[in-house]
Amino acid sequence: VAVTLVVTGAPASLVVAPQSLSYQYTIGGTAPAPQSLSITNGGGGTFAWVASSDSYWTTVSPASGSLPGTPNVSVIPYNLAPGTYNAKVTIAAAGNSVTPVTVTVTLTVQGTAPPPPAITAVANAASYQTSFAPATWVAIFGTNLSQTTYAWQGSDIVNGALPASLQGV
Repeated sequence: VAVTLVVTGAPASLVVAPQSLSYQYTIGGTAPAPQSLSITNGGGGTFAWVASSDSYWTTVSPASGSLPGTPNVSVIPYNLAPGTYNAKVTIAAAGNSVTPVTVTVTLTVQGTAPPPPAITAVANAASYQTSFAPATWVAIFGTNLSQTTYAWQGSDIVNGALPASLQGV
């Protein structure tokens, strides 16, 4: 009689720590420092991971990688009114081979809300003519449009295309 014994390791699983992140921001101040996540495999095998956020004010960098991983979670609190904001960052295996893990992100914004924006003109961003076609870049002129400024970076242009939004705008 022949007996075959097959020994297998524990199935692959995502282990992400911490399970929640909390940030504090005072209007007019500096954005809170990024916080790191630790991503490991709680079982056997290998896989790559991908991260996504359900909120425009929360970003993960890098957004994908191999195990172990330590991506940074950042918040972009500018232009948010005072209050408490909640978001979810989801870490999943590339190809959905294991159960995803969700990390809760809480941002508390304190201070006095800035004055509302006052738009004085909108024009085509290339020619500054007042007529423009759909899906084109526009220039918006006015006051109190944002609490911060942002300088374009090479990473903002992907595959030769300008982004649909920058810094949550």
